[in-house]
Amino acid sequence: MKSKLALSFLFLVVALTGCKSKSAMNFSNKIVGFEQDLGPAMIRTDEEVSKYYQEQNFDSAAAVSERMENLVGSKIEAIEKLETPAIDGAEDFKKSSLKYFSYIKSIYTTYRRYAEETDERAKEEARLKLLKTVGSKDEAIDDMQRAQQKFAKAAGFKIEDKK
Repeated sequence: MKSKLALSFLFLVVALTGCKSKSAMNFSNKIVGFEQDLGPAMIRTDEEVSKYYQEQNFDSAAAVSERMENLVGSKIEAIEKLETPAIDGAEDFKKSSLKYFSYIKSIYTTYRRYAEETDERAKEEARLKLLKTVGSKDEAIDDMQRAQQKFAKAAGFKIEDKK
């Protein structure tokens, strides 16, 4: 009887650990899915913005940039609503993900503001801000990936490196 009870407890611990890991992996996958959902729209919008800038069609550039701001904003709201698993690193991963998505949104905000500027001096300032914003992309990605790796390690699952 004693060994049967110990075996039952061991199974329960393994089952709980498995559920915890699965919950953590689902959390991570949802955030990664939000990023992957944005990929095609980001590529399309970047191409459109570039074309509109070259044509000096700034109203259209502002419109497509605002559309992406809203799309990224909806992903931010979805991440904020996600239930954070009670695992070490989960909250940091969520925060770094929100920071990353906010960074992405800021790119499109900067595109829009540049397109909306009519004063040449202000337009130049917006252009410089855009260059600075785009230049910090690697840092934003690295921060989120480090937090995700730490979270995955604590949760007991591996993350596939897709570089």
